[in-house]
Amino acid sequence: MASATLLFDVDTGIDDALALLFALGRPDVEIAGIGVVAGNVPVEVGTENTLRVLHLKDRPDVPVARGCDRPLVQPLRNATEVHGDDGLGNTGLPPSGWSPTGEHAVDQLVRLARSRPGEITLVAVGPLTNVAVALLKEPALPRLLKNVVVMGGAFAEPGNVTATAEFNIWVDPEAARRVFEAGFDLTAVPLDATMRAFLTETHLDSLGAGPVPAFVRAVARSYLEVYYRHGRPGAAMHDPLAAAIAVDPTLIQEGAKLAVTVETRGDWTRGMTIGDRRPGERANAPPGRATICFAADVPRFFDQFLRALR
Repeated sequence: MASATLLFDVDTGIDDALALLFALGRPDVEIAGIGVVAGNVPVEVGTENTLRVLHLKDRPDVPVARGCDRPLVQPLRNATEVHGDDGLGNTGLPPSGWSPTGEHAVDQLVRLARSRPGEITLVAVGPLTNVAVALLKEPALPRLLKNVVVMGGAFAEPGNVTATAEFNIWVDPEAARRVFEAGFDLTAVPLDATMRAFLTETHLDSLGAGPVPAFVRAVARSYLEVYYRHGRPGAAMHDPLAAAIAVDPTLIQEGAKLAVTVETRGDWTRGMTIGDRRPGERANAPPGRATICFAADVPRFFDQFLRALR
């Protein structure tokens, strides 16, 4: 029996692909489906990348649904300078030859939540557009999902797009604000935690031989170079850490339940995630509630992550 039933919502670039491989490599994890949203790359590129990952693992049983192709309000801004034009480090991988289901990712999310109430953990590791639209279609979604794990935000850590904003939130702040304020049992895995979990050349060398390790080394090469240029010792495992915490919440070493919202208007702070750390109840606190992972057990995470990739 699966220890976790996950529904992914991804914008498949490099770290999304690694997060999916982690979950696919865990025999105790059921993947109920994967929805794709525009973010790191356009939604059609992210959909094909997701299918490529599934093809690598020979998992045609996992349904993939293409979702929203742009944010709720602003134009789409991608991260091809980080993930490459193909979203997978410009590795030139051949097409999967597979196709998405034809169901919209929003409809897939709502259908699965309704059919399996209280069973599914949503792992949202891209912009939150699909989830926000699903809330409009099914306002009971926070009660139907078991919980939601979001890779997104920056609280004490600086942003990675602006001084205050993390990429997934910055791409669609309006969607993120709706999701954080909707009443989900929500855990956020922000840059505060993920910027302590660096994949290194030593990790890659430990993977051994085989198609999955070869794929991981290929897509990680350019990703590492981006981080090296910014003076980092390796590549931050943003999405894999969120996926690992969805499976094993005890990986959270330092966390706090905070009132949270997302700034949608400031010239310098648009996309900023705001957690109210003031003690006691405050009448003017932000309306959302979330458990924020400020630090994770990084050695234990990498032990689980690398074992799954092998």
